[in-house]
Amino acid sequence: MTDQHGTFLFKPVVLATNPRPTGQKSQPHARQIKSRSGCEPCKRRRVKCDETQPCCRRCQARKETCTGNFQSDTWQTERPWLSAVSHNGQSAPMLPYSSAISTSLSTANSYGEPTGILENDLLRHWFSHVCLTMAIVPPPLNPLSYGMAPYLRQSKALRHTMQCVSQAHRQFFCEGRLAEILEERGRALVSLQNEIDRALKRSPLSQASLLRTILLSSLLLGISSGWMIDDDYGLQYLDGARTVISVLLERGGPTDDFLRYLLGLYIYWEVFSSYIEANHTSATTADLVSRVARQHLAGYVHPVNGFATSICPILIEVGRYYRWVIELSAMAGDPVHELQLEAKLQNWSVEEEFPSSVKSSSSEANNVDQSVLRLLANSQRAMGVIMLYQARSVAQGVHPGDFAPLREAVEIVMTMLQVIPSDSPLLNSVGPLLVIAGSELLESDTEYRALVEYHAAQVTQYTRVRAYFTGFQLVRDIWECRAAGERTTWLELMLEKGKNLSLV
Repeated sequence: MTDQHGTFLFKPVVLATNPRPTGQKSQPHARQIKSRSGCEPCKRRRVKCDETQPCCRRCQARKETCTGNFQSDTWQTERPWLSAVSHNGQSAPMLPYSSAISTSLSTANSYGEPTGILENDLLRHWFSHVCLTMAIVPPPLNPLSYGMAPYLRQSKALRHTMQCVSQAHRQFFCEGRLAEILEERGRALVSLQNEIDRALKRSPLSQASLLRTILLSSLLLGISSGWMIDDDYGLQYLDGARTVISVLLERGGPTDDFLRYLLGLYIYWEVFSSYIEANHTSATTADLVSRVARQHLAGYVHPVNGFATSICPILIEVGRYYRWVIELSAMAGDPVHELQLEAKLQNWSVEEEFPSSVKSSSSEANNVDQSVLRLLANSQRAMGVIMLYQARSVAQGVHPGDFAPLREAVEIVMTMLQVIPSDSPLLNSVGPLLVIAGSELLESDTEYRALVEYHAAQVTQYTRVRAYFTGFQLVRDIWECRAAGERTTWLELMLEKGKNLSLV
């Protein structure tokens, strides 16, 4: 078509953006996947979180603690431990069981599948370093290694807790960086309270998994209190752990490896809080510890306590008696109770708990020297003997070295130290022994003192925990006091200095 001037005119043509044959239906739009990231307060309010680190803008405006706002690496790296799983996708067992013991234990190793967790730098440090300080076995036997992945996905409080401890460990628990560490710890506490509130609203049947992560978070927060803050042994967390364990045991259900780890770690903490906690603890706590050890951990080779779990209730009794004698300045003590405790220590035998005649079929595969675990268990018993006679020396006003059984117990500990390898998770168990037994070494025990000094440096380097360094300094102070002819014990001196030394 042309106009009057001969110029061509064209009708506009509209092209279809998605041409398709007649009768064919349009393709549905791709479904937008909702992001699961973002902080807990925004999720609770069902609003979009901008995920600003470390605190989103909505939480900044509301002046709330921004929890659950985690930052993960873009690329996730496979760890060597991930290949150490059995055919059913479960983690490797904790420790070698003898053929006689394993028949009474559950064959399921329920740490969870070690896959699918989004890592960041702090979690990688946890899996590579920090978890090694929480057991006497290396990965994959260590229950706080990559088998923790499912529990971290379930619990924001646990993840904040692990990141807090990892951050402190990476900075050698330096007091100068404490504010930054406590900020992450504060997020852990807020998340923990949220999870406790959620657990209270759930039915008893659906509480079990959440109660376990609450318990582990409480244990880690409490134990690490003494690592970060001097003279804080986490009493409030210990009380909380006692409550959660009581509820878990009341609910019943299977006792798997992960729950056994939690229960054994709790008992270990009770042992080394017994001489710190003032003697107002009710008999309920003693009953709880005995019940856990007898009903849930009997005959179990534990990744924290090894063969020594069953003697822990006795050690707790000895620790509390020791503190009671010093607290009340009881010059006579309680001779009847002392004799009862002494009989319990003498009657306990690692050979009866775990007969050496029954060989483990998997000790070679799991690379655990059971002879060393036996020495460690006997050293724990020897530690109880030393503390009992130290308490007796306070009550009677005599020098601890006057008691022959005390010297025999010190020799047992020194024998054990001679076979503990350096740079080994077994070092996690020797810190308290160095303080309690090392304080009783004579001036003539030059080789033994050198051995204690060597292992003190190894333990401090391995764990990075300042409390151990403080404990070893206490031992040196005791040596000086003894050289000056003074009669004192490590616990008397610790309390005199106004300290609560946590050696967990």
